Parts: sequence; structure tokens; C-alpha cells
Amino acid sequence: MTSTFVSGTYLYGACNTGGLKIFAVSNPFSPVYKNSYGGICASDVYVSGSYAYVADWFCGLQIINISNPAIPTLTGTYETSGTASGIYVSGAYAYVADGSAGLQIIDISNPAAPTLAGTYETSGNAYGIYVSGAYAYVADGNAGLHIINISNPAAPTLANTYDTSGEAFGVYIADAYAYVADLDAGLHIIDISNPAAPTLASTYDTSGGAYGVSISGAYAYVADGYAGLHIIDISNPITPILVSTFDTIGAGAFGIYVSGVYAYVADWNTGLYIIDISNPAAPIRKRYHHPVGAVL
Repeated sequence: MTSTFVSGTYLYGACNTGGLKIFAVSNPFSPVYKNSYGGICASDVYVSGSYAYVADWFCGLQIINISNPAIPTLTGTYETSGTASGIYVSGAYAYVADGSAGLQIIDISNPAAPTLAGTYETSGNAYGIYVSGAYAYVADGNAGLHIINISNPAAPTLANTYDTSGEAFGVYIADAYAYVADLDAGLHIIDISNPAAPTLASTYDTSGGAYGVSISGAYAYVADGYAGLHIIDISNPITPILVSTFDTIGAGAFGIYVSGVYAYVADWNTGLYIIDISNPAAPIRKRYHHPVGAVL
């Protein structure tokens, strides 16, 4: 499993060649597998309304109707020109981090017939994406963080870049900061109060390879590859402090989604971990589930 998204009482997991997996998590102690949508290679998922928008490594955007989570059905597709790795939905657009093809902006106002609105070819490999306001923040591999003005989706323009010291893979925006998961150098915290002039606030070098990051309150939750989950106090973004870690047995913590007092960790090798983070200093595993097809 590479990523998770929680919407209401359901969790949606991107499971590589296993497609999209759906779980009922009204009781996180006992998640219930509902169904899957197969035949796709799901790398990331974003849920909005009655649809799950899936980044398919080989076929671009897949739009799946989840109005009945027990019976997911395909609504529409758009084949991007690169390798779709990350996705974020805002308004009538899906923003796809598309590998060497950079940013793809797709009009989803009609989910049954998505159309390309605009593109921006970044200089690296676009892996992760987060949209906030008039900007798309792209984790662009060895080219670092790209900040792209999307106020006109048909003509996106580069605002600026910040070259992290390794390979930027995931990104999350909170307040005036971009939190970048860097495979080689851990967590980078970048001040984006002026998107045209990003500056480094601080870094925290995690012990593994940082793939994904999620922010909740005063903490950053980092999916750190073989080192599992890292919980970092960012109450002062200038001086991040490690609070605790949680080792997943699969040695491949890849994606992270935080909802309430639970962290949902997608492990590349072994599937889904549900971790109680009500006390960030002492995370507790509440459930582990290995969905069929979780491994690429």
C-alpha cells in the first residue's frame, strides 16, 4: 500500500497493482474490508464528494464512484503523459504529479469526461502535490520543491523553487510552511509566507527515507521507509524535535494520513497500520491489516 485517505467512516487505500481498497473504519480497532476496484496500479488517492480520484502510475487519472463504497464503479479516466504518482483535488480540478511530465491540471467538472486544462513541466520528477490557495506545491524529486501559481489553471506559472538537499517526495502545507518529506534528508520545513521567495526554516534528518508527511496540530507525522513512523514536534517550526517513533514490521512506511487521534500508515510491503496517536509521545498500534494485492 502506498497511500491512504480517510473520508467520513471509510478509508481508501492505494494498493499498487492491487488497485483501490476500501475499508469501513467507524471502529478503528476493527476495520472492515468492504471492496476494491482492481485493474489499475494505484499510487495515490484523494476523495471528494462521491468520487475517489486515483493516480494510476501507468494510466493517469482514474475517477471512481464511491457513492456506495461496497460497490465502487469507474466513472471516467484521463491518461496523462507521464507517470501519475500524486494527486490533489480542489474545486473543479484534479492536480496530478506526473513524474517527468510535471504538473497536469485536469478539469473534473464532469467526472465522466475529464479534460486537460493545463500543464507545467517541472525540472525534476513530480512525486507529491499539495494545493493551497492559488498555488500548487510539487515535491519534484532531485529538483526539490516547486511552487506553481495556478490562479489560471489553463496557464500555470512558476512562482519559485526551493532545492532540498536530497530527493523531495511528499509535501504538506500548514499555515505559512511547506513540510517536505525528502528521501535523503528527512523533513524540510520551508517558510512560504511569500511563495515567490521560499526560505528554509529548519530540517530534521530522520533515520530512514522520508516518503510522506502529514500535519496535525503541533506535530508532523513522517512515513519514513524502513524506520516506520516518526512523530516530530513542530510547535516551533524553527526547532523541530523528535517526540517518538513507531516501527512498522513491513520496513516500508510510504504514505501517511492523520484523522483525529489516529494515524493511518500505508506500508509498501505489508499494507495498513492504524496507530493511536492520542499521546504522540507513546503511539500504540491498534490494528494492522494486510489487504490482498498490497505489494507491487
